[in-house]
Amino acid sequence: MAKFLWHDCLDYVLRLYVRASWNIQGLSLSPSALLHYEHRGQIQVQGRCSVGPYSVILVVAPKEKAMTPLLVIGDRTYIGDQVNLRAAGGVIKIGRDVLIANQVTIAASNHGIKLGKPMIDQEWRRGDVLIEDDVWIGAGVVVLPGAIIRRGAVIGAGAVVRGEVPANTIYGGIPARQIGKRS
Repeated sequence: MAKFLWHDCLDYVLRLYVRASWNIQGLSLSPSALLHYEHRGQIQVQGRCSVGPYSVILVVAPKEKAMTPLLVIGDRTYIGDQVNLRAAGGVIKIGRDVLIANQVTIAASNHGIKLGKPMIDQEWRRGDVLIEDDVWIGAGVVVLPGAIIRRGAVIGAGAVVRGEVPANTIYGGIPARQIGKRS
């Protein structure tokens, strides 16, 4: 028979309270979504937005660095299922009216790759990500550190985005390149 533990009960109540407090601030989290941050100021919600099931939002800094991570989410933004937002040691800014489909990964930092040092010990390299208003990011897209996606752009499913995507363009492929223009 399972043993009842008060700390498990208290942990559950605390998680419910934290979710409810984020909902009051406009961030509607699916019960299975995970939200990791060091302090509330690292996440700024500018209106109402929602996060789908099994998504992971990580807003933390590497222990050895004095980096200040930040995640900003604009009004009426939809973050789909199994989305991975990694503002670990960097900044991710998402504008208003943005659609982020399922299984998208957005990362604001990366590890170094110098020879002579184990990968796990490599320095983190910051690469802030900006996603402007009215953007649609298709299923399975990977947005790499340093990417800028301008207003009205559409990113096709499975694309890998690096660099800048101009306004009102349609990008797809690996690496993503222009395949059309919105008219």
